[in-house]
Amino acid sequence: MDLLGSDIELQRSFSDEFKKKGRLALFGCGTAPGMSNIMAAHGVNLVEKPESIEILDACVDMVPDTEPIEVDGQKVSPRALLLTLLSNQLPETQKAPDFRGHMMVVVKGEQGGKRVEYTITEYATERLALEMQKKGIFSSYRTGLYAAIATLMIGRGQVEKKGALYPEECIPTGLFLKEAAKAGIEVDVTGKEWV
Repeated sequence: MDLLGSDIELQRSFSDEFKKKGRLALFGCGTAPGMSNIMAAHGVNLVEKPESIEILDACVDMVPDTEPIEVDGQKVSPRALLLTLLSNQLPETQKAPDFRGHMMVVVKGEQGGKRVEYTITEYATERLALEMQKKGIFSSYRTGLYAAIATLMIGRGQVEKKGALYPEECIPTGLFLKEAAKAGIEVDVTGKEWV
């Protein structure tokens, strides 16, 4: 298993040899790539004719608590600025900031002659997020968690394809999302018609 190292195309060139030996080399099975690919594949499986896939990964943890920088003559901490902006929204749009890590995949396409849009959202449960934050870990644990889920599925024989593959090529998406839920990751799938 590789969380996405170098020379992937070279490694993929050995796919036929892996198949012959009944083995699987799995590439990019962390958060993004990894869970993002699985969420996208799951959305594509929900439509007859997929048209577009949009992947959004928003996590406050990606903004480091660095030394202040100068913006228009004022010294500001990038993370403190982001947290202040999130906490001071207009009353009609105000939501409590969600610092659990968050990824969203939007798949648009056609289903039954209608244009549809599926949104698949992923984030840690509050319990899991608090548990990790007590250890000083904010969202990076998700990368290892998704790799661990894939490893368990392979070990249980739930991933049948062999070769040198990406997760969306071999992992049963619905089963993976159920396993993620057992591990403390909430996954919501919503659909609607669009024009």
